[in-house]
Amino acid sequence: MKILSDEQKSFVERECTRILASDAFVRSPMLSKLLAFLRDCTLKNHQPKEITIGIEVFNKPSSFDPSEDAFVRVYIHKLRSRMAAFYENSASQNDGVQDNASSKTTLIIPKGSYQLMPYEVVEAEPTTESGQNANKSRITQHAYIAFVLSACMLIAALVFVFTPIGQQIEDAASSDASSARTRELALQNQLSDTPKLAKFWSGFMANDFPTYIVLGDLFMFEYSLGPNNDEVTTTEDSQSSAPINTLMRNYDVNSQQDFEQWQADNPQYASRVAPSANRFLMQSSAYTLISLHDVMSDAGKVVKITTLSDVDAKDIRDANFVYVGMIKSMGFLRTYFEQSQFSCENNCKNTLSTDTGYSFVGEGQQSQEHTDYAVVAKTTRDNGAVSLFLAGFSDTGIMQAVRTVTDDAELANTQAQFTHIIDVAASAPLSSDISLLFEAKGFDYADYAAKLIMVNSQMANEIKANPESMSGNELDVRSRP
Repeated sequence: MKILSDEQKSFVERECTRILASDAFVRSPMLSKLLAFLRDCTLKNHQPKEITIGIEVFNKPSSFDPSEDAFVRVYIHKLRSRMAAFYENSASQNDGVQDNASSKTTLIIPKGSYQLMPYEVVEAEPTTESGQNANKSRITQHAYIAFVLSACMLIAALVFVFTPIGQQIEDAASSDASSARTRELALQNQLSDTPKLAKFWSGFMANDFPTYIVLGDLFMFEYSLGPNNDEVTTTEDSQSSAPINTLMRNYDVNSQQDFEQWQADNPQYASRVAPSANRFLMQSSAYTLISLHDVMSDAGKVVKITTLSDVDAKDIRDANFVYVGMIKSMGFLRTYFEQSQFSCENNCKNTLSTDTGYSFVGEGQQSQEHTDYAVVAKTTRDNGAVSLFLAGFSDTGIMQAVRTVTDDAELANTQAQFTHIIDVAASAPLSSDISLLFEAKGFDYADYAAKLIMVNSQMANEIKANPESMSGNELDVRSRP
């Protein structure tokens, strides 16, 4: 750990005060608490361990194991991104202000560290009249180098075009430096008829990680009854004949963690319940698997299909994955989900929130007219692996999310709507990390209409201009027509 000077500590304290007062952090108490904790540790010349952060900041139990749970790392990544966005916004707001300084200092969390550090960003010095000749000389040299590099790239491109795709991929395997780019180009070639899909899925092809499709199955548990379908009340009853096990579903229990908490809250049932080995999938699973399989096959990507109940957290840590299922059924993957522009309240059982303070709740029964919300959240983790969440409160939202990223025309139409929400569509490229939210209408377990309402935390103008439906910083969709 680097020991900071008194001047540097003063800077850390001042910057944390500025950052914590910003709108983005005021609306995110979890990130604010994490930043304040790191600030206090930095000022004391103490760098906390991951397990300490988990327990003291996020109230994790003493059994918390960072090697199996990436919760802290995900939030540190999110904090880094939010701090970077704070400085970017500050710089854009000061574009018209003249500053004689040739450098500025920001606050960062270095990779591999949980310490706050001042970081000096050196800006390009203005060109003076006396230095014009030297600059011209450097420009000429740079132009020559650029010309040579361009020529080399052109030759490489010609070689690539006239080499069979299979041979390109095989040859690329011998060179780690070029393999990722080669696979990306191969993907674009193979998906040439679907250019939007090629861009969206390029991140999965640009790394060597295995890829999982994780289906969010419904958590079921077995409940033991007496021989006459009554509760086992005594030891004699339980020994007189074998109990009858029946499958049960509790809508508030959607993961092993929820189940353990339910057992703790209901100790009278603890000895008679156990997780079921059976797997129950959402009705939309067949449709979503076919659509995702087609895209992955076209891209030449081999995937492993599993359920959330069966996947190992250690396997997911160093792998790409696509989660398909209900928002409330994410289980331990929720920590990765919150690396996006979304967050959960009460484990996402009832409410989905955005980083900008809006909250959404599904409305109605699936067998009748209802409103759902479709989530598409793609993020790149610190190790380079890609996480993609295609989720909703019900099948309606799930199917809309999957359709968006597996149908080229649908994806093109979605991107065309970006300009209605953000000023420039290019500021949300499909190949980069992206968070999308749709309002989806459904009837009798089928979706029939959807409207894009959020791109990367930017809400649609119609929502921003509807203050009467706002409650504080929250938008309760149940009050909308």
